[in-house]
Order: sequence, then C-alpha cells, then structure tokens
Amino acid sequence: MATLQDLLDSVIEDVHGGSFTNAVILRYLNEALYRQAATRYLLPDLAQSGTLATDPNNPLVPMPLDYHRNLQYVTSVATQNRIYFEKSFVKFMRYYPMLDQYGNVERCTLRSQGTLLYYQPNPGFPGDTLNLWYFRKPVPMTLTNLDGTPDGLPDEFHDGVLAGYAKWKLWKKIEQDETKKNNAGAYHAEFDEAMAELGEYLGPDDGEATYIGDEMFYAINVPLVGTPWSLPG
Repeated sequence: MATLQDLLDSVIEDVHGGSFTNAVILRYLNEALYRQAATRYLLPDLAQSGTLATDPNNPLVPMPLDYHRNLQYVTSVATQNRIYFEKSFVKFMRYYPMLDQYGNVERCTLRSQGTLLYYQPNPGFPGDTLNLWYFRKPVPMTLTNLDGTPDGLPDEFHDGVLAGYAKWKLWKKIEQDETKKNNAGAYHAEFDEAMAELGEYLGPDDGEATYIGDEMFYAINVPLVGTPWSLPG
C-alpha cells in the first residue's frame, strides 16, 4: 500500500530535468485515479448504495453528489419493486413525452451527464424513496494528509498506475521541445502495462445487476422484489 508521500517520492525520484511542485504532481496522481482507473474500470471498492427522495412537484431530482458512473439498479421503498432503468433518455421520453404522469414509479433515466435522475410516473405527495446502486467518485488525495492512500484502487497498482501516469505526463512536459521523447515514451508504456494488468486483475464486468435484471423484467413481466444482490436464480 502506497501513501501519498510514497507516490510523491516515487515521481520525484524518476522525473528529473524539471522542477515540479508537490501540488503539480498531486494533480496528475488524482487525475490518474479519477479519469483513468475509476473511469475505465468498475473498481469494486467504489461500489455504493444511496437513496433519493422523489419531488412531488417535479419528475426529476439531482443524483447524489458522489455519483460517478454506472447506475446499476433502482428500487422503490414504497412498493418494494424494481424500477426499470432506461439507458436512453430519448427512449424514456417515448413512454412519457409530457413527463406528467402520476402514480407509482415504473421507469427512470439519467440526463445532464448523469447529474439528474428522471422518473415516471411521479408518486406525488408524500412521495417515495428510491434506492440506488452505483459507482461513486474516488475521494481525491490532498497534501494535508500525506499518509492518505488512493481511494478504491487495489494496493498493488498504486505506484504503477498513479505514479506511472504522473511520470509519463511530467516527462512529456520536459521533452515537449525535444525530437526524442525516450523517457515519456518509456513511462507511457509502463503506465499502459499497469492499466492492462489492472484490467486483468479486475476481470470482465459481469453487469449482473442491470442485464440479468432486465432479462427477468421482460421475461416474467412482474416487479422484482428485494435487493439486486438477492435476485432469484
């Protein structure tokens, strides 16, 4: 397990020819964690559940602030039923073009880069609570906690993925005016190798919570009861 101080030391040791502050290095470390590891892969430690209260006056509510990607499953507290998640907002609007239906929630979808959850029908007052299962944003590291560790990333990939990305990007800055970019290319290759190994370590995304649930939804045409982790076999 690498601390932030370990990662800073690793980058400083291997990147020479440029003067980069800890704040600059930290930016690349956090960028690698958020835009590379957590965006390209579903990191199990970032799996999250949360709730949202419906709004009697609106067919939409903001998603939790920590939502990042892959809304896998939605259920209703009021009816104890599964709510079908429509991946396409356009298809969702084909069912509810005016967004003016009232009743138990049956379908939902995301819009505005995943920041807003639309649902129909609207249960009105007193409303309903929706249970959500999704992947959250990793908590960024900060220089106020040098003993902190990367959030959600398996320990053995801390240096290869995060420090490797920072070394590649910083050497690219140093060598940007040079014909040969030996160091940038080498660290880019090491970073790509670490990301590939991370993908192999995690294995393929099974998508069970969404895709198996969808098949059941159409096959039996009745609401599914319970959590997505206890679907009937």
